[in-house]
Amino acid sequence: MAREHTGEGRCRRCGFVYAGLVRLCPTSRRIAAELETRGKAPATQSHIGQGLCIGKGSGWTVTSTKAAAWKRAMAACSVCPLLARCEAQLEERLAAGVKVREQIMAGRLFTVTGREIEAAEVDAFAVARGRTKKKQQKPRGGTAREVAA
Repeated sequence: MAREHTGEGRCRRCGFVYAGLVRLCPTSRRIAAELETRGKAPATQSHIGQGLCIGKGSGWTVTSTKAAAWKRAMAACSVCPLLARCEAQLEERLAAGVKVREQIMAGRLFTVTGREIEAAEVDAFAVARGRTKKKQQKPRGGTAREVAA
């Protein structure tokens, strides 16, 4: 589908008119962003002076149990040209007592409670996050009368 949204001067599929530095139609950009969040395409910088995560929130949120997606986001952070600035902002937020919840920021994963998960523990956290609590079972053996009889 992305290949259909190409052309010279105008997108063959949706008719978007290219201008100046804009060489991709909006549909093509949305397709690329979705493929990137799914790990089917490499992380790309959307605009000069912005991080690799800008406009790609779903790739940097911790809402599922998919460790591979989190690792991709953390790896993208490690090569981001704005990593130092992001780390400084994160440290300022943490020092001010602001909790970072359910997201990856500056290559660090934070849980729903704001606890940081080390990179080596991401897989174990994903497994633990996917577990459900077992229901309390009633003790077998019946009532006290039935057991005494």
